[in-house]
Amino acid sequence: MANYPETAEVFVRVIGLGLNVALTTFIFVLMFRMLPDAQIRSRDVLIGALVTTFLFLVGQWVISFYIGIANVGTVYGAAAFMAILITWIYYSAIIIYIGAEFTESWANEMGGKIIPDEYAVITKTVEYQEDKTTGEEKEIRTEV
Repeated sequence: MANYPETAEVFVRVIGLGLNVALTTFIFVLMFRMLPDAQIRSRDVLIGALVTTFLFLVGQWVISFYIGIANVGTVYGAAAFMAILITWIYYSAIIIYIGAEFTESWANEMGGKIIPDEYAVITKTVEYQEDKTTGEEKEIRTEV
């Protein structure tokens, strides 16, 4: 490797990217496996974690690219760091939510069903509409 510095650089970058993907996927697997009050198949959790990792790393790259080409410091001055940090936190929260929703949809449609634990609370959404003539409310839609 000493005679081929370009090869060593590529090798280190590939190893770094592989570790980044593996660690991020592992964190999302833990999050999607342990946080819900439900039993979800490991395969479904892994697929959801891989999709979430892809979205997360693409967002990381886009924000890094933007910071690299845009001169954020001149626009915001000293507050540039806070603007970037808040944007990153907002994006991360959205990606984690989308990943959890994708994992739920994937598990229910393509994989095994999600089975609630014995202490899980089931919620029910009921939508009412007021009848203009009688003034009474009537149920128009129910979702479980």
